Amino acid sequence: MSMEIKMRRARLDDAEAIRRIDSLTGGVFGLEISPRPEEYYQDWLHYHRANKRCPAFVGTSEGKVIWWVALGEMPGGYPFDGVATVETGIPEELAGTEVTDLLLRFLEQQAVKLGYYKLMAFLETEQRYLLHTYRRVGFRDVGVLRSHGYRKGKLVDLVILERLLTPDMKGLEEYYRQTYDFYDEYFEKERRQVLTDSGYALEYEEIETPEDQLPEGIVRFLRTKRTPDGQPVRRRVEAEREETSPQEQSAPGGPPQLPEGIIRFLRSKKNPDGSFIDPELPPVVPVKLPERPSQPDGTPAPGLGVVNDPSDEELDGQLQFNDV
Repeated sequence: MSMEIKMRRARLDDAEAIRRIDSLTGGVFGLEISPRPEEYYQDWLHYHRANKRCPAFVGTSEGKVIWWVALGEMPGGYPFDGVATVETGIPEELAGTEVTDLLLRFLEQQAVKLGYYKLMAFLETEQRYLLHTYRRVGFRDVGVLRSHGYRKGKLVDLVILERLLTPDMKGLEEYYRQTYDFYDEYFEKERRQVLTDSGYALEYEEIETPEDQLPEGIVRFLRTKRTPDGQPVRRRVEAEREETSPQEQSAPGGPPQLPEGIIRFLRSKKNPDGSFIDPELPPVVPVKLPERPSQPDGTPAPGLGVVNDPSDEELDGQLQFNDV
């Protein structure tokens, strides 16, 4: 543009000019088809001039206001004080041009100076030029609000965009301390807690699970673990093993034994040099199943292998499963 354009803070007497621009652009969201009364814009300007964290600006050419931009509050209360919304009133002929890029970057600079760490924007899906411009300067799509606005007899969607700025965590803490007394108390409490808790050690009581309640593999693993003073984690393992003779280990009612098949398998495993991996396995204890008692006529008594449920027999008269 060849004409000279100047930027300045919006004044109260700019209300009618901003109202005129909104009547052409559809307002902040692009949804309005009728301009609001001038009193609304006067109240809007009063708010933006009184709130230093939400300034409004206008662009002028030859003394005439040709666009406006502003930073607005994010709804949700004080936790969102570091997030600002982007509000713009840019004529359609300038939307998507270099002017829009410069205005968005200008708002980003103002937001950084005021301590914001994020900018949010909401655009109607038909504002394709503006959407492209926002994405070009660093905004990214967050999502779409389906059927979120009413315009000209139909429901339309709004696109949510965000621009992450560099957060100043120290500056945020200072702001919340100065603005909210309860946050100043919170940070002081946190500081005292850190000083008090320095050197704090968690106390706990170690309880050992009896070995006969643990799988053999876990017991062998625990035998290799040591406490910080060099003592074995399972302190009773070796003593109990030495006190129990091989006969007692294999006797009925003694310490639990591995199944015969597993012991035979483990004994067959060898190292690359030909030595057995675990030569200290317990002896193989054959497992003999108890004999089933006989009936008076000499036939075996019914056991787990025979299905005698009358309901099953009714389903299939000769359906029985016998032991093998």
